[in-house]
Amino acid sequence: LIVYFFVYLDMEKKVTKQDIANLAEKYIKTVEEYYGKSNHQETTPYVYIGDCDFTDVKGEFCHIINEITVYWENIGSLEELIRVIVHEYQHYLQSPSWMTRYYKMGHTYESHPYEVAAYAEEENWKKIWEAAA
Repeated sequence: LIVYFFVYLDMEKKVTKQDIANLAEKYIKTVEEYYGKSNHQETTPYVYIGDCDFTDVKGEFCHIINEITVYWENIGSLEELIRVIVHEYQHYLQSPSWMTRYYKMGHTYESHPYEVAAYAEEENWKKIWEAAA
């Protein structure tokens, strides 16, 4: 499978799973410096670069194993990669018990306060990109 990675304007490059892994490693360090460490986990999350059967899922965080998964084939740009890392890092920072509690209170994915907050934080992607430069 060939993935095209549009970084900026007319620049186009074929990107491999290893390329995404290298970039994710770079940006997770910057995200950690920018946001700090979680009160709910003992270590910074491990970043796993995985495959996914769904084209609309770009990443996820599992609090049980403290892992951010980035679905590399669904990442179309550097901006998107940074947004996914920022978004999933917010879940690492958030309380796992409240994640569940909000759903039990009737929130959907779209109305869940933690998801709303994570999507809002994605807007800081450019600050992360600049800080890592």
